[in-house]
Amino acid sequence: MSAQEITIHNACTKNRAEELGYDVWPHFVIPLFFDQLDLRQATKPRVIVGGRGCGKTMLLRYMSHYSMFSPSRTQIPEEDANHIGLYWKADTQFANTMVSRGVASETWEAAFHHSIALTVAEEILSGLPKRASTRQGSGSQSTQG
Repeated sequence: MSAQEITIHNACTKNRAEELGYDVWPHFVIPLFFDQLDLRQATKPRVIVGGRGCGKTMLLRYMSHYSMFSPSRTQIPEEDANHIGLYWKADTQFANTMVSRGVASETWEAAFHHSIALTVAEEILSGLPKRASTRQGSGSQSTQG
């Protein structure tokens, strides 16, 4: 393979959001219909449905604190900083272990709720320093570390 062929091959190998990491800011292309979605104004949960590869994960990761406060962004508008998502993909194998094995279902349910609470708290706490840096920069964030 030539160097050009290898470059083209490498450009096409990471084609799933899961392969790009949590910060997808440099990779996300805002769809033309994005402004028609009411995701920023929504006061109730939204369900995002679509076939494999249509961009559900990419959209959710784009709206998460990892991308909203991405070091790749040169500015963060205040409206973006006020609408931050948490991206959490449940580990179904772990969740499936929380059944039976001689333990009452109420106990497993409580353990699962605690697990969710800890995971969400961890995500919120990991986003606080990123949010604080945007507040200190008066709505903008430098690309310098």
